[in-house]
Amino acid sequence: MIFYVDGKVPLVCVRHNICVENKSKVTILMLNEPLRPQQAKALIRRILEDGSITYLRPHALERMKARRMSTIDCENILLGGVVQEPELENGTWRYKVCTPKMCVVIRFEDENTLRIVTAWRI
Repeated sequence: MIFYVDGKVPLVCVRHNICVENKSKVTILMLNEPLRPQQAKALIRRILEDGSITYLRPHALERMKARRMSTIDCENILLGGVVQEPELENGTWRYKVCTPKMCVVIRFEDENTLRIVTAWRI
């Protein structure tokens, strides 16, 4: 399945690899990053409905605990926050999502999973 936001730019692109061991064709879905903020927000909403949210361990969980933030806080930020332009850091695209009181930084693992990298209060 390819997921489109605006009907023009796919969020997911398809890549075909040939398995060397048995010469079978393997289809790999990859995100077509970087995503525009509108695309990232649409994918975040889709993941909140049908996907998985993971947390960078131990960093994100330690930061959340120190800043008295819960997983529910993080999900609410993702749901109601504004996505900023992505930044490439350590080889992955990171997206900051902020409300007036809190922020999270996420990265997409695939089209069904996002990982919270860190979180803080403003």
